[in-house]
Amino acid sequence: MGFPFGILWAAEQCGLLSGKVRTSGTEVNISCPLCGDKGTHFAINVAKDTWNCPRCGTGGGLIDLYARCHPDGPTDRKSAARELFQMWESGHGMDETSKSAAQRRRLEAIKERTPSDTIAPIERRDAAYRALLNYLPGLTDEHEQNLRERGLTYADIERLGFKSLEAEKKYLLVPKTLDTTDVAGFYTKSGHRFVNIDNKGILIPYQDLFGRIGMLEMRMFGGKRRYLRFSSGNPSEERSECSKSVSTIHHVGIDLKKPPSKVYLTEGGLKADVANALSGGTMPFLAMAGVNNPCGLKEALQDLESIGLKTVIMAFDMDLYANPNVRKGLERAVTVAREIGLAVKFMRWNLNYKGIDDYLLAKYHHSLEDSGAA
Repeated sequence: MGFPFGILWAAEQCGLLSGKVRTSGTEVNISCPLCGDKGTHFAINVAKDTWNCPRCGTGGGLIDLYARCHPDGPTDRKSAARELFQMWESGHGMDETSKSAAQRRRLEAIKERTPSDTIAPIERRDAAYRALLNYLPGLTDEHEQNLRERGLTYADIERLGFKSLEAEKKYLLVPKTLDTTDVAGFYTKSGHRFVNIDNKGILIPYQDLFGRIGMLEMRMFGGKRRYLRFSSGNPSEERSECSKSVSTIHHVGIDLKKPPSKVYLTEGGLKADVANALSGGTMPFLAMAGVNNPCGLKEALQDLESIGLKTVIMAFDMDLYANPNVRKGLERAVTVAREIGLAVKFMRWNLNYKGIDDYLLAKYHHSLEDSGAA
């Protein structure tokens, strides 16, 4: 059944937009009404009419949202669909006639801050991100030390292309010859294009099967959030032509001349980069941007399967035994891989080491000690 309204209207009927609201790209983020998380992790995708909460692992479409978050308590999908349609047809929902002026202004402000769903082709994203990384001078001492403590060599750091976004200038102007249209991380002000330097940290390139950068992630320090996708920030009176931050799958250690029959899957591009480097390049990795963010995973696995991939080895963090969100993310990834026809195996290690990178670093150090090279 088609609906003449979008998920934002349905969310308003549930009273979900009355509290704290944050916008990022085409997503409207609020506190989760299901698990009670006080942050703004509950994401409503206005362009796709979908929603999800990575904290409790729930998600769905427009109808599911109204069914799960119904003002009078959860209801079934059929009843939810019928009620939504009837409300719209009869005008009994919180439409323009029933909302107060303050409610109307709030909803319009949310809509205005949500840019279009247009995403630049990967060739344009790759060119823009490489130009930015080439412009930045390198890593700060603090950032370099952090990467070295993870086990990376100076050669690894240079090869992987990490750079610090720690601009001393108030603005970073984009050259007019560089096309950054619809590329996340750039915005327009007074007719000029600028780099968003609202946040500081290490920029981590996410590369596709052909080595093209489709996304930048930032490792931040000192705040509550450790990882954040590089974005244009929120549109405002001074900041326009902001672009959606697209989530991609990171490939590292995959040689197209010798396609792998097996690949390791983990969460986090930096983790995959470090683990591949610590393995001496013997372990090819795919990395999702987050444990509950499988965006692009199916397509990435299908591409690899077409050139010989047979097995996916799940190398998720060992807190999966205590964290239900990690387990749910793992289950989704397993389902995707098996639907494609790939064999699935699971990698486990000492629970004292959370991530595959932590485990390999400890293993590497022990090897040095055993050989007397430490």
